Amino acid sequence: MGNGNGWKVAFLLFSILVSITLTWTVAISGDGKKRDEHITAAEENIRTIHYEAQIQRGILKKIAEAVGADADDAPDVRPLREVK
Repeated sequence: MGNGNGWKVAFLLFSILVSITLTWTVAISGDGKKRDEHITAAEENIRTIHYEAQIQRGILKKIAEAVGADADDAPDVRPLREVK
């Protein structure tokens, strides 16, 4: 390629590569925020389910006491483990 056309083509291809990279980076950054919101929602759901399990276990034991049944073999709900 004469008259510097090779450099023009190389610069054009480099510009296209940079624009694709920047677009991909912006897209990934946006997904990170969505992922953080998703993780927060999942943690809230887990805590809600854990709380409901504790309530249900208490109700089960009260019903067992009321009808004279033995609910000692029903294990307690394990505490949530905090992640550091």
